[in-house]
Amino acid sequence: MQLSRQDEPLYLGLAETLRDELAGYQPGDYLPAE
Repeated sequence: MQLSRQDEPLYLGLAETLRDELAGYQPGDYLPAE
């Protein structure tokens, strides 16, 4: 993730990061937040 990309809103960058993290989970897996 490049913080220098100002043409992209911050929330889009955060959503991209979350998508990458959640991509490692499979349905039914234990989520640390629960």
